[in-house]
Amino acid sequence: VEFAHADTFLSSGTATTLDAIINPDGSKDNLLFDLHQWLDRGNLGTSSICVTDNIAVFTPVVNWLRCRKRKAFLSATGGGNAASDNCMAGPTYMCQQMSYLHYNRDVIVGYTGWAAGSYDTSYIYDETPAWPANIPYADTPLVATCMYWP
Repeated sequence: VEFAHADTFLSSGTATTLDAIINPDGSKDNLLFDLHQWLDRGNLGTSSICVTDNIAVFTPVVNWLRCRKRKAFLSATGGGNAASDNCMAGPTYMCQQMSYLHYNRDVIVGYTGWAAGSYDTSYIYDETPAWPANIPYADTPLVATCMYWP
């Protein structure tokens, strides 16, 4: 399995299947499950508009991981940079998701914001830093506002 969507990780049987994977010494140390989860309608990763904070999706996954002494990495998530996208202003869905994941960092060990290697700043999930005059690099609004762990 290349990755699993967090919203179907448990219901699809993927979690149970992957839980059988262990190290040659029988331990589960340093084995991470690779999860994806978008914030747009239908979890498709095709719209910049955030409609959920995914806390209801991640709660059973976090509980399952903790119960089985497993860990996961969120390798793809994203949202739009405009205030009207509801990711970081108004409803702050992306910020809420990232805060929840940070709170559960004992089992969700990190994340990657998906930008598809974007250098094209017109891409809906653009995270490419800008280089304004006299400032080394400036993060996109979404990255600066939500996508950091203290």
